Amino acid sequence: MKSFRLKLLAADKVFFDGECASLVAPAVDGQYGMLAGHCNAVVAVVPGVAELTPPGGEKIVAFVASGIIKIENGSVLMLVEACENGRDVNEAWAKSALDEARDELARKESRFNALSAEIKIARALNRLKARDHVN
Repeated sequence: MKSFRLKLLAADKVFFDGECASLVAPAVDGQYGMLAGHCNAVVAVVPGVAELTPPGGEKIVAFVASGIIKIENGSVLMLVEACENGRDVNEAWAKSALDEARDELARKESRFNALSAEIKIARALNRLKARDHVN
């Protein structure tokens, strides 16, 4: 299977930099898949689970936060706020963050706080989803 160059960068680290056979990322309209030879495009990334497969390697499942993908001339650059390997997700921490965000949402302090809580809920749920996907 042909491969393409993928750089997956989180705000605080380089998550992946190398050859990739396929990438599936959560996008506004659903899961967005990429293979070698994909046309040039820009894709908005939403919090969710991304799957990347190095050539001849084992699939990597990761939680990704909001971001953007740029596909240009056979290379893919994915920039996200946060990225975490599904194997590394701390389940207890994610469940605690989920509970805190739900409490924050229930307080109904302001529309801004409600939106912030909804984003935190989405992140926590998708972290747990990535962890479950690996196990």
